[in-house]
Amino acid sequence: MEGLYRSSYISDEEEHYLLSTHFEATGARQVFPCLDEPEFKSVFSIKLHIPKGKTAISNMPLLSKVKHDENIVTYHFQDTPKMSTYLVAFAVGDLEYTEVRSYLQLILRK
Repeated sequence: MEGLYRSSYISDEEEHYLLSTHFEATGARQVFPCLDEPEFKSVFSIKLHIPKGKTAISNMPLLSKVKHDENIVTYHFQDTPKMSTYLVAFAVGDLEYTEVRSYLQLILRK
Protein backbone atom coordinates (compact mmCIF):
# COMPACT_ATOMS: atom_id res chain seq x y z
CA MET A 1 0.00 0.00 0.00
CA GLU A 2 1.34 3.37 -0.98
CA GLY A 3 -0.04 6.88 -1.29
CA LEU A 4 -3.69 7.32 -0.28
CA TYR A 5 -5.56 4.04 0.03
CA ARG A 6 -8.75 2.46 1.35
CA SER A 7 -8.71 -0.50 3.68
CA SER A 8 -11.40 -2.33 5.61
CA TYR A 9 -11.74 -3.84 9.04
CA ILE A 10 -14.40 -5.70 11.03
CA SER A 11 -15.80 -4.21 14.25
CA ASP A 12 -18.88 -5.53 16.04
CA GLU A 13 -19.39 -7.94 13.14
CA GLU A 14 -19.69 -5.05 10.64
CA GLU A 15 -17.28 -4.12 7.88
CA HIS A 16 -15.93 -0.56 8.11
CA TYR A 17 -13.70 1.37 5.73
CA LEU A 18 -10.73 3.55 6.46
CA LEU A 19 -8.98 6.00 4.14
CA SER A 20 -5.35 6.49 5.14
CA THR A 21 -1.91 7.45 3.89
CA HIS A 22 1.40 5.68 3.52
CA PHE A 23 3.82 8.07 1.85
CA GLU A 24 7.13 6.38 2.64
CA ALA A 25 9.31 6.57 0.62
CA THR A 26 7.84 8.41 -2.36
CA GLY A 27 4.05 7.93 -2.14
CA ALA A 28 3.08 11.57 -1.52
CA ARG A 29 3.52 12.45 -5.21
CA GLN A 30 0.48 10.26 -5.95
CA VAL A 31 -1.70 12.49 -3.73
CA PHE A 32 -0.43 16.08 -4.09
CA PRO A 33 2.16 17.94 -6.17
CA CYS A 34 5.46 18.03 -4.31
CA LEU A 35 9.19 17.42 -4.41
CA ASP A 36 8.81 13.92 -3.06
CA GLU A 37 12.36 13.03 -2.08
CA PRO A 38 13.51 12.79 1.56
CA GLU A 39 16.10 15.57 1.23
CA PHE A 40 13.42 18.16 0.39
CA LYS A 41 11.59 19.57 3.42
CA SER A 42 8.51 21.76 3.79
CA VAL A 43 5.81 22.84 6.24
CA PHE A 44 2.43 21.18 5.57
CA SER A 45 -1.03 22.53 6.39
CA ILE A 46 -3.61 19.74 6.36
CA LYS A 47 -7.30 20.51 5.86
CA LEU A 48 -9.65 17.63 5.16
CA HIS A 49 -13.26 18.08 3.98
CA ILE A 50 -15.02 14.88 5.00
CA PRO A 51 -18.54 13.49 5.32
CA LYS A 52 -20.39 14.23 8.54
CA GLY A 53 -20.21 11.24 10.88
CA LYS A 54 -16.63 10.36 9.96
CA THR A 55 -13.54 11.35 11.95
CA ALA A 56 -10.19 12.58 10.65
CA ILE A 57 -6.86 12.20 12.42
CA SER A 58 -3.38 13.37 11.52
CA ASN A 59 0.06 13.37 13.02
CA MET A 60 -0.50 16.97 14.14
CA PRO A 61 -3.00 18.31 16.70
CA LEU A 62 -6.45 19.39 15.54
CA LEU A 63 -6.85 23.18 15.30
CA SER A 64 -10.51 23.33 14.32
CA LYS A 65 -13.49 21.31 13.18
CA VAL A 66 -16.03 23.34 11.17
CA LYS A 67 -19.42 22.10 9.94
CA HIS A 68 -20.12 23.58 6.48
CA ASP A 69 -23.54 22.14 5.82
CA GLU A 70 -25.56 19.07 6.76
CA ASN A 71 -23.08 16.74 5.08
CA ILE A 72 -19.53 18.18 5.16
CA VAL A 73 -17.13 18.91 8.04
CA THR A 74 -13.64 20.42 7.67
CA TYR A 75 -10.86 19.26 9.97
CA HIS A 76 -7.92 21.70 10.06
CA PHE A 77 -4.74 20.48 11.71
CA GLN A 78 -1.83 22.47 13.09
CA ASP A 79 0.96 23.12 10.59
CA THR A 80 3.73 20.56 10.67
CA PRO A 81 7.32 21.41 11.45
CA LYS A 82 9.57 21.47 8.40
CA MET A 83 9.75 17.84 7.32
CA SER A 84 9.94 15.41 4.40
CA THR A 85 6.76 14.46 2.55
CA TYR A 86 6.92 10.82 3.64
CA LEU A 87 6.20 11.92 7.24
CA VAL A 88 2.83 13.53 6.39
CA ALA A 89 0.01 11.31 7.66
CA PHE A 90 -3.76 11.35 7.98
CA ALA A 91 -6.68 8.94 8.10
CA VAL A 92 -10.47 9.24 7.78
CA GLY A 93 -13.09 6.77 8.91
CA ASP A 94 -15.36 5.57 11.68
CA LEU A 95 -12.69 6.39 14.22
CA GLU A 96 -12.71 7.08 17.92
CA TYR A 97 -9.66 8.13 19.86
CA THR A 98 -8.66 9.26 23.30
CA GLU A 99 -5.79 11.67 23.67
CA VAL A 100 -3.68 11.82 26.84
CA ARG A 101 -0.34 13.35 27.67
CA SER A 102 2.33 11.14 29.16
CA TYR A 103 4.73 12.23 31.87
CA LEU A 104 7.25 12.88 29.06
CA GLN A 105 4.73 15.28 27.44
CA LEU A 106 4.13 12.86 24.58
CA ILE A 107 0.63 12.83 23.14
CA LEU A 108 -0.73 9.29 23.12
CA ARG A 109 -3.78 8.22 21.14
CA LYS A 110 -5.56 4.92 21.57
